[in-house]
Amino acid sequence: YLKNINIHGMGGNGVSSTRLSNWEMHNMHMSYNSQAGWNGDLANVTENAGYMKWIGGTLNWNGCIESMTVAGAVLDGSCTGQSGGNYADGIGMNDTGGDWLFKNMEVSYNVQDGIDLLYIKDVGSVTVDNVFFTGNGGNALKMGNTDSAHVVRDSTLIGNCTAFAKTLTYTTETSSMCRAGGHPIATNGDTYVERSTLYSSGSGALLSGTRTGQIGNYYFSDSLIFLGQQPNVG
Repeated sequence: YLKNINIHGMGGNGVSSTRLSNWEMHNMHMSYNSQAGWNGDLANVTENAGYMKWIGGTLNWNGCIESMTVAGAVLDGSCTGQSGGNYADGIGMNDTGGDWLFKNMEVSYNVQDGIDLLYIKDVGSVTVDNVFFTGNGGNALKMGNTDSAHVVRDSTLIGNCTAFAKTLTYTTETSSMCRAGGHPIATNGDTYVERSTLYSSGSGALLSGTRTGQIGNYYFSDSLIFLGQQPNVG
């Protein structure tokens, strides 16, 4: 159980972990770490299980170096993505289980994906409740193939994957931007989307069937809003 913790400005990952079970985090901030915010893809092993709850907090600007003199400011020219040899997800996992809940959070301006749980499988699920995504350089949210359905509710997912191109002083390389297409949601499993707004300036609002070759079905209900503009994927 973790509460009121701010992990920021690390010279690597904010958290490096494998084989966790039953973690609960409240008001947890994991931002401005030079590699990933939370890297669970260590030696191709993750294998989490049980409940994994993150309620309240932020997951921002991972893949960038925090200024030594101004907390919460990015060092100019320091943001590096996968093409520059960096991991740079907000959260990234390899093969894993667990029932993940993200609630009352902001996930923004991570150089690669915001939350990457595309390899979650078998017994596991992802629930996103009142989460705001924007500015992530890959996909905002990725979810894998599992025996249970994923749920996205009361959330805003903005797939503006070229956001870093508008602040070129921040980034040392741009070829990582939109590498995964910049979709607000990418899923391999059945996914229910409720009372949410999805915006995309990437290659689409939704993606199904990636990496593992599994195909997920989307189910939409209750006051959804889709917004888009001409793709600007580089």
